Amino acid sequence: MKPTVVDRNALLSFKSSVQGNLSDWASHMWTWTGVACNSRRRVISLDLAGFNLTGFISPAISNLSALEYFDLSDNQLSGNIPPELGKLSQLWFLSLHNNLLTGVIPETLGLLKSMTDISLSSNNLIGEIPDICNCSSLIIILRDNNLTGEIPFSTRCQLPYLDVLFLFDNRLVGVIPSVINIEFYKP
Repeated sequence: MKPTVVDRNALLSFKSSVQGNLSDWASHMWTWTGVACNSRRRVISLDLAGFNLTGFISPAISNLSALEYFDLSDNQLSGNIPPELGKLSQLWFLSLHNNLLTGVIPETLGLLKSMTDISLSSNNLIGEIPDICNCSSLIIILRDNNLTGEIPFSTRCQLPYLDVLFLFDNRLVGVIPSVINIEFYKP
């Protein structure tokens, strides 16, 4: 199957898992609201932030193998974060903040070596922060969830290029080592 057909099917599967105004998602996907394609007409960006979408994130999104930028923030999406997102090897930006997501943060997100910006704040996520030491992440925002356990950056790994780390309004323990040079901020 052609990659563009795979991308289109993945987007249509996503569309069937959500409710909201995606009425122009019918003809050529490179003209669809929130979708950006490269010169080969592969989907590289899906930005539906603030579209008042409800429903859940379809695991079929993981078939968008060229996806680099994925923003579904400020919606009302529920359910778990699909572990299949860990297959998106080109992904450098992931924002799912301010939704109604539940469950744990998938460990597979640690496979995303291109990741530089991840925001999962203001959801209802539980459990421990997974080992994301393989990511080159510069910005990690996990505040305002129900995360528990030890801060993984204090014992399991170090992220020398970390610029922003927001973990407040969780139930975490541990310290951030001084090797990670971060200014803490709490409004």
